Amino acid sequence: MEFQDQWHQPIKKPQLSSKTWKPLGESGWKAYTEKLILSHSGWRKVFGSSEQSTNSQVNVGDLQLAASAAYLYCTEVFETQSIQQPTIAVAFDSRPTSPLLAEACCFGLLAANAQLHFLGLLPIPHLAAHVQRQAQLHGFIYISASHNPVGYNGFKFGMANGMVLEPQLVLDLIKEFRDLANNPIEQANILQKISEVDPKIIQQAYRLVAQTRKDSFNDYAALFSLILHGQEKLPPNLFKGANGVLADLNGSARCVSLDRDALTVLGLKTYFINTKPGQFTHEILPEGESLIPCAKELANHPDCNLGYVPDCDGDRGNIVIRKKETKQIQALEAQELFALCVLSELAQMVDQGLLTYDSDDYPQERVAIVANDPTSLRIDRIVACFKVPVFRAEVGEANLNALAQQLRNQGWFVRLVGEGSNGGNITYPGTVRDPLSTLASVLRLLCQPRLFQIWCERSNQPYDATKNYALDDILETLPKFTTTPVGSPRAVLSVPALPQARFKALFETYFITHGWNSQKDYLAENLDIWGWEEVNYEGPEERRGFGPPFRTGKETGGLKILLKNRKGQDKGFLWMRGSGTEPVLRVMVDIEGTSSMHEEYLMNWFTGMLKKIT
Repeated sequence: MEFQDQWHQPIKKPQLSSKTWKPLGESGWKAYTEKLILSHSGWRKVFGSSEQSTNSQVNVGDLQLAASAAYLYCTEVFETQSIQQPTIAVAFDSRPTSPLLAEACCFGLLAANAQLHFLGLLPIPHLAAHVQRQAQLHGFIYISASHNPVGYNGFKFGMANGMVLEPQLVLDLIKEFRDLANNPIEQANILQKISEVDPKIIQQAYRLVAQTRKDSFNDYAALFSLILHGQEKLPPNLFKGANGVLADLNGSARCVSLDRDALTVLGLKTYFINTKPGQFTHEILPEGESLIPCAKELANHPDCNLGYVPDCDGDRGNIVIRKKETKQIQALEAQELFALCVLSELAQMVDQGLLTYDSDDYPQERVAIVANDPTSLRIDRIVACFKVPVFRAEVGEANLNALAQQLRNQGWFVRLVGEGSNGGNITYPGTVRDPLSTLASVLRLLCQPRLFQIWCERSNQPYDATKNYALDDILETLPKFTTTPVGSPRAVLSVPALPQARFKALFETYFITHGWNSQKDYLAENLDIWGWEEVNYEGPEERRGFGPPFRTGKETGGLKILLKNRKGQDKGFLWMRGSGTEPVLRVMVDIEGTSSMHEEYLMNWFTGMLKKIT
């Protein structure tokens, strides 16, 4: 079918010219770049006048920053691959500053001898699918600050496979950008090349946008269909057995994608609210209070049992459900949602014969799941029922994709990659998180009772074929764990601005000399915690062991203390990871059972230790 392009803000001509680009000087350059957050997840800063600014204007220093970042991406990444004139796709989210920043990036790419493939306003899963499926495209730049407030913006850089840059390439690019801040001669050289770009070339790319977008819709539909059922055409009425779906798009880039059309083809009744791009009716981060409008609207539609809310770039979406018995509206925690997706995808693989077992009930295929380091041990319990492993990487999509690719190169089939702590999952052959894939995993459980039956059989739980199970029934069968929500104020701890390596060393010393010994008797008697093991994460690598030999490298990843029961089995964990941009620690506790008191006790003990060493 033809998918409707809902792009409401076409760009007709460039707003920038050769007169835009003026030397900033070394001090000026540093003033604009010093607040830029540089990480695997993207580069970002406040480009508006404040964090909540809705002004579309961008000052000349920030435009130069954007153009120079695009220039370096093109020269540093593709020259090392001997690609002399790469073709780069450019798209952006619905923030007010996105069009101008995208145009500045176009100038930078052309200055670096690239070819432009301009797409305009699109969610990043849509863009990634298009890049992955178009052989002439070598990479992409996406303008977005993901879930940050509206005044922020930034850049994500990717490759022809539709994935964001792998960790080492990101680190190399960050180094080049930081070196540029101390090299006024090279700054002037790049600026001269940017100022020589003919805006008419960009205008020509804008004229072709209708066709490039049409191709992108077809590519995204084909990839989503492959994810759904292994074929490139969406299966009509696949989810007709489920009730309707409500979407609060909150002015995000998903407003102009194929969500409504695709879900309708799949047999779902749909209701969409807040569908004007850039008109944000609540905070962009789809957690906590940002889910309330969706919950309230869902209450008005008794024929809907599910609602979803994406972030601005449309790569994650949290879900709200209606409970069967009480009719109560409830937002799922990110950890619960990822657990449902893992359960659904593994059960489907069993149902399709992609995961089979021998006479001793051992898997005959090498199947694995990849998750980030603070993903709840609930996932370990689920995959253990299917007798497949879960591998973990440091937080960040680039790290997870790198680990998944390593495993695939070793002969593993990795169907699902996800950040349980943050919400969203990457379902193969997709390359970025996508709320449509998440929805599909959940809807399968509702429309294909056989999948829930498989789960119940694998987990030794009763299944009644005469009962009409709802999503809250399925949630009740998940392994019971209590986990600190990532959006909780308790999940962030202010600390002095110490190097991460130093902070981790101090924590290890205190934990072994004071922390464990002071609490081990209470933990054993009241929480069945008898031992522990330290695990460190760096990029796609997991290192188990205590002390400096197991913390080599930059040490910017997470540190986890696995808590063990009397039998030596993992029962929970304490986890921390320092921010790369501000003096705070992200902290989390995960503990088996439903006792919030146990989680609170462990968190108080954990943060108490961290405060002692500061």
